[in-house]
Amino acid sequence: MELKSVFIVSLCLVAGVKCVAAAAPTPAPNSTLQPILEVCHHVGANKFHQLIQNSSGSYLLKLLQDSAKYPGSFSAFAFTDKAFFNAPAEVQNMAGQELEWLLQYHFAMGYAGNFGSKSDYLYPSVFPSPLEESLPPQDIRINRYNIYESAKLGFHKVVTASGAQILKADVPASNGVVHLIDKVMYPIPYGSNLPEFLANAPDLSTLTYLLKNNSILANLATDPAHPLTLFAPTDTAFSRLTDAQKEKLKDKKTATHVLTYHVLNHALYHAGMYNYQKLTALSGDSILVERGVGGTSVAGKMLTYFDITVTNGVIYKLAEVMFPPGV
Repeated sequence: MELKSVFIVSLCLVAGVKCVAAAAPTPAPNSTLQPILEVCHHVGANKFHQLIQNSSGSYLLKLLQDSAKYPGSFSAFAFTDKAFFNAPAEVQNMAGQELEWLLQYHFAMGYAGNFGSKSDYLYPSVFPSPLEESLPPQDIRINRYNIYESAKLGFHKVVTASGAQILKADVPASNGVVHLIDKVMYPIPYGSNLPEFLANAPDLSTLTYLLKNNSILANLATDPAHPLTLFAPTDTAFSRLTDAQKEKLKDKKTATHVLTYHVLNHALYHAGMYNYQKLTALSGDSILVERGVGGTSVAGKMLTYFDITVTNGVIYKLAEVMFPPGV
């Protein structure tokens, strides 16, 4: 089978569709464009480029090499060198299959760009390859936020990819496009929605129990097109409650009020938060965001873990439980 046919079949397999007779993509009219990996290198994503190039024989590298002459094949979300070295230690120490999965998630299938006013727009990623997992392709979620700076400067636009801010967009390559992002998109989704993630998070067991006991958990299984944000207090956060606060949570009406105060009816990544921002919780109450050198808080409670992407939204971990005003 010739190279172009191998590539077409591979792309169909990644997309999880049956590959029937299909014409090869038309070669790029601009023959001066370089392949995606070379473009990543030139825009400053040197570590990103190196990690993929060093994965000799990997599924991702083969796809990129085989598609080098075919435009619109893939879209890379390439993290900067600074982003990699600021990533958690578990990211910097990744190797083998785990690293391959992480890198696969940083590529969307086909053209993903010209985002404009798009928000909560989903692009299927190359992760997982059909050779490794039975999951469907995991989506990269694009969001657009208006960030307030000051009375003089007003608002500016921020576009994110699964929570990573896009610093430079739509850099053309012979086989697609490159977007430079300010952080590694991690942790990557593994097919879980909000309830499924909570069921497998040992440090969120108290929250999961309360959500289920108060008939809220199942309602968090929204369609990916209608995402949610969950500020999730850890078990440690619940252990810090006073006896009076614990007693309040035994009342179903009060518990429902408190728990829905931790949910937003849209996907809000950290890059979309700004100081003194007012959010509206599912409970109808307002939540004040404060950002400073000490970190980010919501309703005065510190966020301890950010931007956990699930199929239908995003999760944060909270150091304390939030109580709505007057509760």
